[in-house]
Amino acid sequence: MQYVVLKPISPPEGAIIEPAQPDTEPVLVDAALFSGDTEDERAANIERLIEAGVIAPFEAPAPADPIVLEAPVLPRRVARQPEE
Repeated sequence: MQYVVLKPISPPEGAIIEPAQPDTEPVLVDAALFSGDTEDERAANIERLIEAGVIAPFEAPAPADPIVLEAPVLPRRVARQPEE
């Protein structure tokens, strides 16, 4: 799962992760970034960060419905009748 960064995060390794500016794409981080010796501990740490307003769950926009293009309807040609 991914999370949107709302406030600066200081990961165990690497530079501080800053939130996005208002006119830019959101900064997303993966759940693997957060510490915890077990999945339950990691989930609890993530929940605390959500409650503190540091991160928020990222919900990807639903894929758009496919556009179905239909062939234009053309009038049927009338078979030529043999000339008498």
